[in-house]
Amino acid sequence: MNTSVAISRGDDPYRNTLRALDLIRDEIDVSFAGRKVLIKPNLVTAWKVAWETGAVTNPGAVKAIIDFLNFHYHPREITVGEGTSNGSTWDAYRNNHYLQFQDYKNLCLIDFNQCPGTPIRIINPFSGWEEDFWIAKNVFEFDYIVSVPVLKTHDLGIVSLSLKNMIGVATGPWERVKIHGGKYPSDMSDEEFTRSLPEFHRNVLRLVQHVKPHLAVIDGHVGMEGEGPVNGYPVRMNLAIAGTCSVSVDAVGALVMGFNPYEVGYIALAERAGVGTANISRVEIRGERLEIVQRNFRPHHRYHLMKYWIS
Repeated sequence: MNTSVAISRGDDPYRNTLRALDLIRDEIDVSFAGRKVLIKPNLVTAWKVAWETGAVTNPGAVKAIIDFLNFHYHPREITVGEGTSNGSTWDAYRNNHYLQFQDYKNLCLIDFNQCPGTPIRIINPFSGWEEDFWIAKNVFEFDYIVSVPVLKTHDLGIVSLSLKNMIGVATGPWERVKIHGGKYPSDMSDEEFTRSLPEFHRNVLRLVQHVKPHLAVIDGHVGMEGEGPVNGYPVRMNLAIAGTCSVSVDAVGALVMGFNPYEVGYIALAERAGVGTANISRVEIRGERLEIVQRNFRPHHRYHLMKYWIS
């Protein structure tokens, strides 16, 4: 499967995201016109106005997606949905200027932490037993899903991009912890950390096979390096990366950050499962050249363990 990924560079997140989306407009499925769309940003924390730290998705990028979809495709309803892991989701919306989106007549905000749930099956990375992972029932009501992560490092997955961003549809912070064994990575010994990796990546794939994004838009205006996804250092990149194949978009995002996509377990596994392609030779890059915008992000301090996940 060949696909296209757009890379746009500019210091205005709104205009830059619009430019990236326009570059791949011919690949966007128009059949969802008049139907229901979910936009899933990354608002992992409510503790601060966080987009300048690289922790959460810039509201300008989300506004650009809303305006782009409304202008070109006329969806009946757009929902911006998230469930934060630190603090209240509504505080995260408020602190990061997301409440402005309620001014759109066809848009609402929801908190997945407060939604009724439905279970999918995952494997506990420590016990090896199957268990329920509860995700918001609402996600199955949408005809089209847009994942809008931040370009940042992660404390278990090397990078946190559009596929892993879908963990936010879980019905609470504890459910998100379950996906890597019931412990935060920072609380794991090196032995526990290494043992949790293979099933963590498979669990991300299991989730994505239920709630696969139709469009991925990475907010790379301010990314995060080092101790992501919350405690790292901001990196101003002024980039928007967009495409209809979330695996390809994540592969390009990883390469922009200086990482091999095949070291990122959930990207490699998603390709093997036929979700999309991570092979950059089969991806048409539109807009900025990849080698021009690349920057080697400082990895998480446990990166030396992460890159040896077992397939």
